[in-house]
Amino acid sequence: MFSILPQPKEYKINQGFFRLDGFGVFGFTSPEIIEDCKTFCKKCNLLEKPTVNCILESEIKGYTLDIEDGITIKGDSAQSIFYGLQSLKQLVLHNLKDEILLPCLHVSDYPSYSYRSYMLDVVRHFYPIENLYKIIDILALFKINVFHFHLTDDQGWRVEIEKYPRLTEISAFRKQTNGDNTPHGGFYTKQQLRDFVNYAKSKFIEVIPEFDMPGHFTAVLSAYPHLGCTGEKVEVEERFGIFDTIACGGNEEVYTFVYDVLKEMAEIFPSPFFHIGGDEASKRRWAVCPKCLEKVKAEGLEGVEQLQGFFTKKVTEMLASLGKTPIVWNESLNSGMLDKSVIVQYWNDGKKALNVKKAAREGQGFIMSPCPPFYLDYPSGMHSIKKIYNFEKEELSTSPNLLGFETPLWTEHIANWEKIQKHTFPRVLATAQLGWGKQEDFSSFKNRVLQALSILDFYEIIHESKKDFLPNPLRAIKHFFSFSSNFLKGNTLENLKRAIETDKEMRRARGEKR
Repeated sequence: MFSILPQPKEYKINQGFFRLDGFGVFGFTSPEIIEDCKTFCKKCNLLEKPTVNCILESEIKGYTLDIEDGITIKGDSAQSIFYGLQSLKQLVLHNLKDEILLPCLHVSDYPSYSYRSYMLDVVRHFYPIENLYKIIDILALFKINVFHFHLTDDQGWRVEIEKYPRLTEISAFRKQTNGDNTPHGGFYTKQQLRDFVNYAKSKFIEVIPEFDMPGHFTAVLSAYPHLGCTGEKVEVEERFGIFDTIACGGNEEVYTFVYDVLKEMAEIFPSPFFHIGGDEASKRRWAVCPKCLEKVKAEGLEGVEQLQGFFTKKVTEMLASLGKTPIVWNESLNSGMLDKSVIVQYWNDGKKALNVKKAAREGQGFIMSPCPPFYLDYPSGMHSIKKIYNFEKEELSTSPNLLGFETPLWTEHIANWEKIQKHTFPRVLATAQLGWGKQEDFSSFKNRVLQALSILDFYEIIHESKKDFLPNPLRAIKHFFSFSSNFLKGNTLENLKRAIETDKEMRRARGEKR
């Protein structure tokens, strides 16, 4: 069987088959590639035998894979050779029998976009670090190269910071979740995170952390209340939504705290990129805070919206001093002050995405992950793999400043690891293909996804069945009502109403008409 996902740019299947009697590499190798092959041999019960000739060749673009009387992979880098091996591994898995016969072929392939990402929120619900390694293995097999790690929010703080120990003593735990009377929490030590980052790096996946600010700051203020506008003690948030708790934009101690945290996190995460959030920042408290209003006046700003612009500029400068480029959610464009070096992640910019389009025209790099349909926390009946794959946004989809795609998975209503896997697979494969370059219509893509299910099964990944990720109208309605039932639990519906009203108020304050 021939099936590779993402679909290669060019391929030709020739006559005949090659009998594979072992698996291993020779020629150009690296420790990461050798270890990946060893792990694969153990998983598939294959003989460790130098079978694949790897050649570093700078003249080609991406990689080539040739199977004739032997197997040869050429690549312009170690990463490209690794991608060639992932394509070969998929072919082996599709033909894994007592006698492994691989079709003779030629593949010439490379990614269209540099950013092919999956995001996991471990704040709303915390998951042991061991669980994440398995996700990395499968993302790498399908050539996704970024893991966006959402580590901080109102409901918790998940990363050890030595200078501020109360972040893991207090901010990492909440008393309950939406009235369930069950304590919840946890955090990752620096060593756990370093090991995880190094493992992902060995699979050519970059881990990009997110420290969300100035909004989504409740967990921080539970430990260090003096960093808020009122200085009052708050609890780690037990509800979900948009809250008024925010880092005080007029307090210099906030900027000292932020730099200290960024410095420690930068040492854990070597990625040149760092996500600083910037979304859903309610400015109610800024509007009445003497320190914030004084900062607005002192800096000649036009109001509290531009105070967020000032805040983001300060953080951007901090990250530049640490050798990092910021990524922000698209609300950070609202101030009109965002530096062109900052990358914008488009998730919610109205039906016409006017701010993101304007920024893209002016040279701002951006990532596509709009909701709908890219958010994986919604069921397939609402955000289907077909909607993700077929998503087009006039102007943005063809922009030269589009860096790639991401499917985020928020975990407000996903409390167990089995559901994490089902919400991720196989829909994340649409991100893999879009980021590699869309080559075909959905029907052809769907067939390759169906073939890929056997690979997920082989790796013991719990995924949605065909009837769920390709739902008929009745099943889609069932998904909708099942998802909607989440809002009938505890005070979730009340929280949602409050979040909607807060969002409307923020838009009115900015003078937006949508």
